Amino acid sequence: MGTGKDLPSAKELSNLLANGTFKNVREVAEAYGVSETMIRGRILAEPSYDGVGRPAKLPTAGEIFVLLAKKVFENQKEIAEYYGVTEAAVSIRLAPFKDPKIDFRSLMPWKVASKHRGGPPGRALRLHLRAQLENHALTEKNAQQHTAWLADMKKLVVSYDTTEGWSYIERKPEHGNLLIALPENHGLPPETIELYRME
Repeated sequence: MGTGKDLPSAKELSNLLANGTFKNVREVAEAYGVSETMIRGRILAEPSYDGVGRPAKLPTAGEIFVLLAKKVFENQKEIAEYYGVTEAAVSIRLAPFKDPKIDFRSLMPWKVASKHRGGPPGRALRLHLRAQLENHALTEKNAQQHTAWLADMKKLVVSYDTTEGWSYIERKPEHGNLLIALPENHGLPPETIELYRME
């Protein structure tokens, strides 16, 4: 494990994350042979976020969103561990500032009957949409469930029938890299369809 003496400055580290040179703090830590905690400490201890040093307690919601956007943290679990609080504490801090509740019905290419809203494929799709639209709000468990589901979907797509409900069907070339079997005349705009592409 390195000592951190040759680490870039806080600003340089932030830029490496922001421009995609490194996908996350873990990659930076591995590249420089130091711990993730040391990388985060470096970024937070130097004046790269409005001149504020590492807070002694959980930051404000606004500061947390900045840290998430700059990839200093990937999820609520990492924030909780770094600041020595629970995930619930982080969630409560962010709750008043999260995006309005997602209107899943407007994003679905089907009119889902109320009796089918609790089906496993439907729940998985809603989790996927949350991951696409408000990934910062996912718990570690949610994130793991989503990752595992995406791995399972390499050979499958989600289909829906108003009579039979949800089902998984075999992926075919015409499905491309979509997670769903789009019905004819679905009416979804291109930007919504993008939400259903495999990551």
